[in-house]
Amino acid sequence: MRRGLVLAAALAVVAGVAWGNAGRQRNAAPQVLRVAGAVSDLSADGARVAFHIRSGRCQRVRIWTPGHGVASIKPDCTHQATVQQLTLAGTRALWVDYDFGNHAYCALMTATLARPRPVELPECDPSDADRELHGLAGDGSLFAFNSWYDCSAPGATCPPGQEVYDIELWRVFDGKRTKIGASERTVTSVDSGRILLGPDPIVGLDSTGKELWNWLFHGHSLLAAKLQGRQVVASVPCGFSKRSCGFVAYKTPSGAPGPTRNVPRDASLRDFQDGIAAYLSRGSAHVLRMGDGRDRAFRAPGGRPILDAELERPGLFYSYNVRSGAWRGRIAFVSFAGLFR
Repeated sequence: MRRGLVLAAALAVVAGVAWGNAGRQRNAAPQVLRVAGAVSDLSADGARVAFHIRSGRCQRVRIWTPGHGVASIKPDCTHQATVQQLTLAGTRALWVDYDFGNHAYCALMTATLARPRPVELPECDPSDADRELHGLAGDGSLFAFNSWYDCSAPGATCPPGQEVYDIELWRVFDGKRTKIGASERTVTSVDSGRILLGPDPIVGLDSTGKELWNWLFHGHSLLAAKLQGRQVVASVPCGFSKRSCGFVAYKTPSGAPGPTRNVPRDASLRDFQDGIAAYLSRGSAHVLRMGDGRDRAFRAPGGRPILDAELERPGLFYSYNVRSGAWRGRIAFVSFAGLFR
């Protein structure tokens, strides 16, 4: 482990794998990480997953690499324990914290495995009320997000007819923040140095903010979209409702659509990797292979609801909580090869 890591020795990793008589892996059971405190805000990148533990007044962020242990970001007690939009890219975690009073005051926090003490990036002025950060997404060493001012806040002065104003697009690369545009579209994902804005129109940018493609879907607005490789998977609504009727994979940069794959109406698209979409529905995590429509559900023991899911090339991560006197969190990992076994 790198110097500076604080190992969470009390967190045990339990892996169960069933092997056939011939030594072939037939059914890969999830590896499960057990932690004290309720888990929220799951984010994976590559073989690592970051998560927030709601416990006490301090921020507690952990990074788990299945098979290699858990690293702890040092607790930060200078802000309220309101970690939001926790995002992992490489070995760096980035999240938003808010101090609430008559107004909201944001703080953009970051820490790395090599430097686990959280520091605040110069994004939010402590005296600048009602500034909000949204759409935080990352991959590799690149993060992107939007900032704007909320006109619904008490006492806010806004341009006529606008709900938000001063919308800006930012990137964080190797820990350095740079403004790259003023798009009104929200960041939905980051992949291989590209930034996806959406959900309608879907706009692809490079890391400098240069437009790579722009697709306008007439007749409906997509609910969500995720970029990976040469495809964008999007959640298509039922008519003008807020419910999903299916997922469609579009080729980049042409925008040519593939077949629509039916999903439950409450499906919430979470991630996309190598032609497989991950989504939540009715308390379960699903993986859907866009090529042939094969769908598999993963459920937590005892019917407990799965809170979030992320899919990376190593496999699927998902989270849930159990209560036995006190809340205790669980992070499960299923290898990519075992998703459809």
